[in-house]
Amino acid sequence: MNKKEKHAAELLAIVKGEQTRPGGNKADINLSASTKLADNLSSFERINPADLKTNKKNPFEPLPQADFERLKADIEKDGVLVPLLIDKDRTIIDGNNRHRAAIALGFPLVPVFQVESDLSPAEVRRVALRLQLLRRQTEATEQARLLAELYPAYMDTVSIKGDNLGGIKK
Repeated sequence: MNKKEKHAAELLAIVKGEQTRPGGNKADINLSASTKLADNLSSFERINPADLKTNKKNPFEPLPQADFERLKADIEKDGVLVPLLIDKDRTIIDGNNRHRAAIALGFPLVPVFQVESDLSPAEVRRVALRLQLLRRQTEATEQARLLAELYPAYMDTVSIKGDNLGGIKK
C-alpha cells in the first residue's frame, strides 16, 4: 500500500469510527446523520424508468462498460434489488447505472424512493456522494477526495500535507 492509499484508508476508517485520529479521540462524524433524508422519503413504489430524469450533475462517471455489463446481467437475473432514489421532479439522485440497465433491458417498472422535501443542488450532491462513497469500488485517493469534499471541517484537523490525498491540499 503506497502512502496515498494508506492515508486514504486511515481517513476512511476514522470517518467510519473504526479508528481513532491522531490525538486519540474518534471522529465525531456520523455518516448516517448528515441529513434527515430518511424522514423525508416516500413509501416504496414502482415507476416506469422512462418517466425518470437522469441527473446531469451526477458526481460520478457511468460505470466502465465491462462493469456495466456485469451490473446489467445481475439486474436481468434478479431485477433491480436496490431502489433508486429520486427527487420531487423525478430526477435520479442515486441509481443512474441501475436506471440505465433497466432501460437497456426494457424493464417496465423500477423500484424507487422519492425524497419529498426540497433539496438544494449542494444537498443532492452530498447525498449522492455519501451513498456512493462506501459502496462504489473507488481508488483510495478518490475515496479521500470525496471524504474531503463531504467533511471539509474535519480535513482541517488532519495533518497531511501536499497531495497525499489525491490532490487535496490544506
